[in-house]
Amino acid sequence: MHKEDHVIRLVSAKRDAPKKDAPEPSRSSGRTGFALYLLSTGLLLIVVMILGVAIGSVEIPLGSVLRALGRRVIGTARTAPDPVFTIVWLLRMPRAVMAALVGASLGVAGAQMQG
Repeated sequence: MHKEDHVIRLVSAKRDAPKKDAPEPSRSSGRTGFALYLLSTGLLLIVVMILGVAIGSVEIPLGSVLRALGRRVIGTARTAPDPVFTIVWLLRMPRAVMAALVGASLGVAGAQMQG
């Protein structure tokens, strides 16, 4: 047996030996990280959509946009809506929701093309 064969066997045995120092990755930490990622990106989407509703040709303060959104969500928008409520819910909110849907569909189409 040659000395070189002995060295090659030792190197390959050392490389193939299981590592005892490295901890096993747990599946729950991966799920927690993914859930945290989904939560943070979902919250970021909501914040960006609210900012997108607030920005436009008619300057509407962020507080007024949040009040208009809250009135509709809570269900207290039974009275005649003011102009801010109309601008937010009939003009800007459909555009923001459509932009989010188009962005999501483009992301899915891009992932499909790469896959």
